[in-house]
Amino acid sequence: MNIRYARLFEMRYLHLYYAGRSSSDLRLVPTAPTARMLSKYRLIVRQMADGIVVLAPVVGEPAKLQFPIGLTEGFKLVFKVELTNPYFLNFTDLLFKKPPIPHLKPLKMGYYFSNLQNNPLHLTNPDQDLKLLSKKNASPVSEEDRLPLWTSSLRIFNDPATNILDYKIKDLNGTEVFVETINTTDPFSEYAPENPPHLSPGIYKLTKDGGAEQQVYIDDEIYFVPLFGLVEIHHSATVPNNYKIVQAGTDDTLNFQSYHFLFEARSTTWRYRFPGGLTGITAVKKGVTNFTQKAAEKLYESPAVIKMTDEYQTVKMTNSTGDKNIPNPGVASVKPDQVSGKVYADVYM
Repeated sequence: MNIRYARLFEMRYLHLYYAGRSSSDLRLVPTAPTARMLSKYRLIVRQMADGIVVLAPVVGEPAKLQFPIGLTEGFKLVFKVELTNPYFLNFTDLLFKKPPIPHLKPLKMGYYFSNLQNNPLHLTNPDQDLKLLSKKNASPVSEEDRLPLWTSSLRIFNDPATNILDYKIKDLNGTEVFVETINTTDPFSEYAPENPPHLSPGIYKLTKDGGAEQQVYIDDEIYFVPLFGLVEIHHSATVPNNYKIVQAGTDDTLNFQSYHFLFEARSTTWRYRFPGGLTGITAVKKGVTNFTQKAAEKLYESPAVIKMTDEYQTVKMTNSTGDKNIPNPGVASVKPDQVSGKVYADVYM
């Protein structure tokens, strides 16, 4: 028998901050259960500069999977998404703030991606047809992809303490997997069940005191490590046919998929600061747009936000010697203003 390897699927990172789109700012790492699943199916993960490729053993001609994958086998690969660039969020169009969820403390958020989304997007200049792993239709990664991460201890908080707590956990099929009601004369601000149910890692729906359902991702390994998020690659009946890694109607015919994470560049308000004062400087301009002089703060500020890019954008300063090109803000200078909500990028001249 002639056993060889073929590509089962790949995942690549693209970022519109970069002129060439390709990004090496993230890294995918299998979780412990996924490492066991990879071993079971003899799958090999190869790291690339902009993602990973997963290889599967195949036999015969035409090639078939040596270890078939059925729709009902519960096949799921989970990878932690880690950042390799500490300034990634500075130039990526995602919110800095966490949402207020007072009954989950300390609140840990992560971005969740999967091949359940059926989210194609065509980019131009150059043309690229992408199969996105994000949730929002035909869109780069957004706040819609963010989920609270939670532990299997199911610890929940009263805020403020009311002596009464009623909460439920359902799986994605709507089946209740845990129900707890506490009514006591003793005040308490937090609670964890003595015998929490064993829940497989994944997304669940949490309801507290009859409020709106809140999706949470329960996984102790995911919760207790620093990460940006996670991605799940499924093979089941719920995966759209054009996203399946095995051809529909078969369990051994490869359907190679190239999945993508796509990130949008952050737009910021640019400020040119002149600690020595503005004497002799008559203008700062980008194209035909004049920056606003703020003499008291010794700076010039862009009147509108500017999308960041790794390509130089021409900005000219006018002084007694004429016009001269000046630097663009670096990603390390980006910071949000907690009061105004604006995001600034500074250059000290």
